[in-house]
Amino acid sequence: MKRDMNLIRELLLFYESDCTLPYPAANSETIDQHIIWLIEADLIAGRLANSSPSGSPRSFYPIDGRVIENDERQCIYFPLTWKGCDFIAAARDDTRWNKTLNVVGSFTFEVIKTYLQDLIVESVPGLKN
Repeated sequence: MKRDMNLIRELLLFYESDCTLPYPAANSETIDQHIIWLIEADLIAGRLANSSPSGSPRSFYPIDGRVIENDERQCIYFPLTWKGCDFIAAARDDTRWNKTLNVVGSFTFEVIKTYLQDLIVESVPGLKN
């Protein structure tokens, strides 16, 4: 499965909103894998467990164990980490996000984050060299 940066952004925005935004539109297997990647990247606070023979985690748990009702479905809530808050602060703006994906495409997470941060620096008077 390929990493979907738009889904990662949607999940971070969803958890930042305390699960009040609409749940991202993707199948549960895809969402589960992206939640695993968010935990591995230390963007949300959770634990991975029950490794498969290949070493890949098959289940995960939120740190605080909350389950929130959203659109008549139960959603496990994962709090954002400091890194998750920093990333979503840079990625929240739709225009900046779309420009970043158009320029850097599907490069690594760090390249996307760096480009977003550079756009912010360019937009703040007095921060640009």
